[in-house]
Amino acid sequence: MQGAPPGRGSGPPFTGLLCPVVGVSVLQDTPIVKGDVRDGVDAQGGTPCLVTGPKCGNVVLVTASGRANRGPKAAAGNRAALIRAAREVFAENGFEVALSSIARAAGVGQGVLYRHFPTRESLALAVFEENIVEVETVAGDTGSTVDDVLAVIVDQLTTSAAFIAMFDPTGTDDPRLLEVSLRLITLLGRKLEDPRQRGAIRPDVTASDVLIAVAMLAAVMVKTDVQSKRRVAAQAWALLERGLTCS
Repeated sequence: MQGAPPGRGSGPPFTGLLCPVVGVSVLQDTPIVKGDVRDGVDAQGGTPCLVTGPKCGNVVLVTASGRANRGPKAAAGNRAALIRAAREVFAENGFEVALSSIARAAGVGQGVLYRHFPTRESLALAVFEENIVEVETVAGDTGSTVDDVLAVIVDQLTTSAAFIAMFDPTGTDDPRLLEVSLRLITLLGRKLEDPRQRGAIRPDVTASDVLIAVAMLAAVMVKTDVQSKRRVAAQAWALLERGLTCS
């Protein structure tokens, strides 16, 4: 905003510009030209800063909070913060929670969130990546039973009811999430087909029946406060399990 800029690309770095979008100043560090919008430039507010001046030499953006923004270097940190926040918010409020609340919890704006995770499903896949691997590992072990797999799933749902979206991705056409769901259900179905891996599950129970049971548990978990989750999950699953197992 102040200080006449030097000749384009010459002289000392141009400083003193004020972004009209979020009120950030331009200081020395990384090349930026007029009209440049950078990923994660406003790590606090999440609003892209449009550089309005002429070519400024070497500059860096400083947020309105006064903290120097690392520009592209902030991307990895923002992504990690979003995943951490989503894990907590999904666990407390379920899969359909407003994404704006996740952005706020991560300390970024929605613009930053959508640059990293364009859809709710892409964020959920990043959040539950390790959970999916754990279920697949147990399900893929021929020495384990369906009961073992369900114990892992119940534990995951107790921690975060939003995990049900990995099995029952309703209202989405995201091919990655649909592929994960099909993969998990197929693994479960194969174990049910093998009498040795079926465990205590009744012979007439299908993978769809099991999915209904875990979806019912997830619905209960969404409405349960954090302090009561373990107790209520154990109680609810004990009831549901009676309908799946041999008497």
